[in-house]
Amino acid sequence: MSATAHAKFIICGEHFVMYRAKCIVVPTECFSTRVTLRNTTNKSTFPQAICRFDANIDITSAEIEIYQNHISKLLERLCKIACVPRTVLAGIECQVQSSIPPGQGAGSSSALSCALVQAFLEFIHKHDIGRQYIDFYSRQLENTWHGP
Repeated sequence: MSATAHAKFIICGEHFVMYRAKCIVVPTECFSTRVTLRNTTNKSTFPQAICRFDANIDITSAEIEIYQNHISKLLERLCKIACVPRTVLAGIECQVQSSIPPGQGAGSSSALSCALVQAFLEFIHKHDIGRQYIDFYSRQLENTWHGP
């Protein structure tokens, strides 16, 4: 199951995702994050996260490893908030392909949260999920990413 979310540039009203405050945001389709979840033959109890960033993004392999570890934690958090048993993560591979540079204010964590939620819920439920659920769970993951 795959899902894609695009970058956003916040003109004013930073952290509107967490607080639902007023803001001015410019969405862009030039930058995006794609999350693909699939079952593998690996039966590890932890999901395997694989992250790839476009070649023009200046990111070290150590930073990618931190990002991958955080994705595993986000999947565990998503199980908890969606009331899904953590055992569904056994043998899952989560591939993330992004052209959004992390930490640059382009909404990389928001895009990751949205795409991860949509891919996860559709992977678990085997059908399209309503936008309201994706929005709700994405905000929960965004708070996990940045803190309350």
